[in-house]
Amino acid sequence: MSVPPVFRSLVRARLLSAIVICTLALGVGALTMTFGVVDAALLREPPFAEANRLAIVYITRASAGEAPHRERWSYSRIQLLRRLATSFESVANFSGATLRSPAPAPPSRWKARWWGPSISRHSGSGR
Repeated sequence: MSVPPVFRSLVRARLLSAIVICTLALGVGALTMTFGVVDAALLREPPFAEANRLAIVYITRASAGEAPHRERWSYSRIQLLRRLATSFESVANFSGATLRSPAPAPPSRWKARWWGPSISRHSGSGR
């Protein structure tokens, strides 16, 4: 089959052609996104020196009749760990939160992130 008859058949079946092209575009986009996520989460090294020495610490709470859930540490508890822990070289902290505007303003939300002062030593950005 030569090329010109193929193009003529694509022009005649416009809806089918559009569906096929959109399906291919969505498939390529989904595959690209999936590879990006897998690369970032599983294949690429973390941006920390000696990443195998990092640990995440949570408080796990279980109320009566509820499943256990993790909670972030408060800043005062992190400061206490910083002062009392002798088995760690240093302690860094990171926290994320959703903030809401005060009542008189129109309701809106912001995502906020806070890094403790020693995070630059662990991320390599303070070198």
